[in-house]
Amino acid sequence: AAFNFSGGAQFKGIFGQNNFPRTSPNYNQFVPTGSYAWTKFYPATDVGVLGAVINFNPNALFNQGAFNFGHNLHALTLTTRASLIIPVHPPACP
Repeated sequence: AAFNFSGGAQFKGIFGQNNFPRTSPNYNQFVPTGSYAWTKFYPATDVGVLGAVINFNPNALFNQGAFNFGHNLHALTLTTRASLIIPVHPPACP
């Protein structure tokens, strides 16, 4: 199922809660609670997309089947139009 969302410089969404993402059929019908699935993100314009997926499960300490994880998004396509400026500052050592 496809869905659209928009955000500024940063977007945060929790899949399966608060009606995000809005899909038809509902997201929980094709990805049941407790399951996981793959998602691809495509911007509407030729821009760079960076991000990470973070899963926090408070039951991970007590339930062997529950888990926490984090993972960076993978680049599936490349563009020559996007550029990133990443400032690097030297440490302030006394």
